[in-house]
Amino acid sequence: MKQVNGYEVKEFTYSSRTERDNHVALMKEEGWNESGQVKRLKEGVSLFYATDNDREWYARFHRQLAIIQAIAVENRHLCSKG
Repeated sequence: MKQVNGYEVKEFTYSSRTERDNHVALMKEEGWNESGQVKRLKEGVSLFYATDNDREWYARFHRQLAIIQAIAVENRHLCSKG
């Protein structure tokens, strides 16, 4: 068996837009991709009865696993020698 792809996912909630924006900038510098979603419903809240107070600042990030990236780089290197 050979794994050909893999991703890490991290999700965060924040107390303010500023806190979220600062953290998003930091995560992007570290190579994470952001989903673009800025708010979500709090756990257990129905979409049909939600108010503004039922939403929280949110960000979801993903990136390719470092192990898989290293294998891809090595494979490109080996192919270029061929």
